[in-house]
Amino acid sequence: MAISATMRRLVALGALVASAGCMAKTLSSGAETVRMVHATPKGCERLGDVSGHQGNVLTGDFTSQKDLEDGARSDLINHAYKLGGNAVQIVGREGNGADAWAGEAAPRAVTYSGVAWRCPEASLSRGR
Repeated sequence: MAISATMRRLVALGALVASAGCMAKTLSSGAETVRMVHATPKGCERLGDVSGHQGNVLTGDFTSQKDLEDGARSDLINHAYKLGGNAVQIVGREGNGADAWAGEAAPRAVTYSGVAWRCPEASLSRGR
């Protein structure tokens, strides 16, 4: 039975989409200026709650733990940057990677929650 050209294209497209889903999300242009902090920054304007997510039930088994972590943090920073923030306070983290081949039933995604802040540059340069 021959596979049609349309079917081959769909299979190739599906493979491309699946492999792209396994890569960590990257920082948006300009978002590299956003600092991650754990404590509430002093003298800053609170812009809003943000979250960052990487992984899902389809791609989680094929995404490394490092890429799940890096992608979720990048997504969190990107959301803070879109709000005009130059700092993001991490307030929570959920999930972890899974090794499906070892039979673990752990979540295959990582989500960070945080608060976006706009701070005077001087307050961020003091090592917060």
